Amino acid sequence: MGLVNEAAPGKIVILNGASSAGKTTLARALQANLGEPFCFYASDQLADSGFRSRSPAQHPPTERDRFFNGFHRSIAAFASAGNNLIVEHIVEEQQWAEDLRTLLTPFHVLWVGVHAPPEELSRRERERSDRASGEALFHLKTHGYCRYHVEVDSTLSLPDQVQQVQTAWYQHLLRRSPASLSSGALQPPSARIPDGQPTGPPPPPDTPASTPPPPPPPKPPSAASTPATPATPSKPQTTT
Repeated sequence: MGLVNEAAPGKIVILNGASSAGKTTLARALQANLGEPFCFYASDQLADSGFRSRSPAQHPPTERDRFFNGFHRSIAAFASAGNNLIVEHIVEEQQWAEDLRTLLTPFHVLWVGVHAPPEELSRRERERSDRASGEALFHLKTHGYCRYHVEVDSTLSLPDQVQQVQTAWYQHLLRRSPASLSSGALQPPSARIPDGQPTGPPPPPDTPASTPPPPPPPKPPSAASTPATPATPSKPQTTT
């Protein structure tokens, strides 16, 4: 008996950025704001659970190569089963970016670049006990490998970041699935970050601001309603 999958393909939001850029914080906030359930998925979840074999391979591909090849394919597998995903990632090589774009071609995918200034990345890294010094700055190269639909600065407020991604997500769905949006199946979400501060729904894209129409010009009076001006009697001519 074969596998039966009647679920519609899942949608994918990829948060890509350097270590300590603020991807996890943004991912958790987006889970509460994208209007439908999303799973949070990251390679660290597998690595931190002891998933990796810890034995170096004798020949290429290395254990690390095999791990990330499998991780990238698992994103497509989860989405194929109907799971919406927010994926936290650091795309470390150009080949990874190309592999992901090929694997995820059948799905709605929003690429989000998550940024922070180098000095802020270093400060955050110093405050964490699970990161090697200089790791964040080394990973800044990731932004040269990826093309984004939207980019956010994680030094901005969390509601501002959520609003940016929300709006880009709604615009992306509008371009890819206009029929479903117009029918009401996909609504612009009501933005609410985890601490309960509302930010409001994003406006539909390319919607001009509504302004009242100018008043019509006054109508000229009709000939029937205009009183006739009496003619001035002409002066009689005299002959000499």
